Parts: sequence; C-alpha cells; structure tokens
Amino acid sequence: MESDFFRGDEIDKVEMFEKVKSIMIEILKGYPLHIYWGIFEGRFEDNKGVGVRNELEKDGIIKYVGVDAEGKPIYRLTPEGVKFAISLRNLDYGEKTAKYTEEVSNYSKEVLKYARETEQFNLSIIKLTWALCYIALMALIVAIIPILPNITYFFNNLFT
Repeated sequence: MESDFFRGDEIDKVEMFEKVKSIMIEILKGYPLHIYWGIFEGRFEDNKGVGVRNELEKDGIIKYVGVDAEGKPIYRLTPEGVKFAISLRNLDYGEKTAKYTEEVSNYSKEVLKYARETEQFNLSIIKLTWALCYIALMALIVAIIPILPNITYFFNNLFT
C-alpha cells in the first residue's frame, strides 16, 4: 500500500484511523457468521480501500476467503481481528465517555457558578432582614420614648 506522508502539524487531517475504526466496529456486529466485500473499498477513495484491506489482511486482522460469484474479494474477521475490533470499540466508548464527562464537568461548573451567585443573594437578603429588624427595633424605641412618662405614672399608681 502506498503511504501518505503528513507533517507532524498536519496529523489532525488524517481521517483513515476513524474510518477503519468505524468499519471494524460494524464488521464486529456480524462476527462470526458474516463475510464481507467492498466495505473498505466503498469507504475510501482513490483505491485506498484495497490498500487498507490488504494491510489488515497482512496484519492478520481480516482473512481473505475468496471471491463471490461476481469476482469480488470476500473476507471475514479473524480472532485477532475480533480483539482489534473490540479494542477499537472500547476506544470509541472511552472517547464518548470522555466527551460526556467533559460536558458534565462544564455543566457542574455552571451549576456551581449559579450556586455561588445564589449564596451571595441569600447573604444579601439576610443582611437586609437584619437591617429591617434593627430599623423596626429603633422605630419601636422611638415610639416608646414619648409614652414613657405615662407608663411610669401607670406603674407608680398601680398599687396605690
């Protein structure tokens, strides 16, 4: 298979692994009875699918079974291919879990931010309540001062 070369800063442009991963996960669903043709060839352009299929066969991941009635090569997963596909499935699950964990973490940060804002609001309400209680007490004291002489007179004459 002809290799494509990428500079280190272009590595994120390589999509082959993601395509191979999705193909292997799909093929795993049909194991052990299904045989396949054209899956790699159909998902890669410029005849790269044939090269990918040949490399996977060389690595013992898939096994060439023969040709179908139309002369198309057919293949199936090997036991080593099953292990590889399961590893890719676990990798896919891990990537999805990491993404979900990041989303939950971001949501938790937002909830925490709102909780802090709510805490500040609650503290403001408590301070306001204390201020209103203080004002009410002062108003009561101010209201009682003019009638103190009457209260004193009342208590002085209560038992006489």
